[in-house]
Amino acid sequence: HKQVFGRSLASHIKTDKRVQDTQLIFFDYETIVETDELSMMKPYSCAYWKAGIDDLGKIDKCEKSKTDITDLIKENSDCFIGWDCSKRFVDYLMQLPTTHKYILVGFNNSNFDNLLLADYLYRTQNTTDNDWGYRIDRPFYNGTSLMNFYINNTISTWDLAKHITGTSLKNCCKNFNVKS
Repeated sequence: HKQVFGRSLASHIKTDKRVQDTQLIFFDYETIVETDELSMMKPYSCAYWKAGIDDLGKIDKCEKSKTDITDLIKENSDCFIGWDCSKRFVDYLMQLPTTHKYILVGFNNSNFDNLLLADYLYRTQNTTDNDWGYRIDRPFYNGTSLMNFYINNTISTWDLAKHITGTSLKNCCKNFNVKS
């Protein structure tokens, strides 16, 4: 995480008392092409891993042990599979304690995952599907990229691809010596 986040996010969380209780939720959607959908992409899977700043430090300590890292990730992760994966992911987000701030972190999510999540939230926030009373607000666009938005003023988004060098995931993994 040190190489990926550098001083831009992890050190900010460590030093800014206002966000020390921030939790990072790394998330990713998988889709199929569906011509009946507005975006032509229909999500069938959404996976996440929730980590506090202490969890990121634990990864540094267990870098050499794949088992330890796997155990750490299993503690706070899940993968929702099915056409209702967005609903189940939002249900998960809404049951999180409101005593923390949360940042949804993805790779290139401002051009893909954020759009899928925001689309679901916009379509359901004023319907009976919204049992939680969630609101999406303060969307920040740069051209067609949805850089950030807030859910209930406690959840925001952050795109790794906008803050690290190497524009493709493959190049970033190569640059950071990540083995697949």
